[in-house]
Amino acid sequence: MIGTSASARTGIETAPREWRLPHVVWLALAAVVLFGVVFWAALGKSPMGGTTVAGVLDLAFAVIVNLGLGALVCGAAIEWRHPDWSRLRGADHVVGEHGT
Repeated sequence: MIGTSASARTGIETAPREWRLPHVVWLALAAVVLFGVVFWAALGKSPMGGTTVAGVLDLAFAVIVNLGLGALVCGAAIEWRHPDWSRLRGADHVVGEHGT
């Protein structure tokens, strides 16, 4: 039981991390904005009159890839800087002493 050992310690969050309403709203807003930008480029309206849909999608892809790489690099930096932090939040006994 993971919750039992984690709840015995102080300062450890035991509630599950789930999507909340603000997360869903931000995701929907981002989807609507991206759809609007691609649709606007497809219509050829200004200020995107000289762009193509492929160009807009290329830019969106580049932004998403850079965000993913940035998250990966930040995670690696945190792992290197703070090796004693645990993603399991008190359930280290499940993995074992040395991760075996």
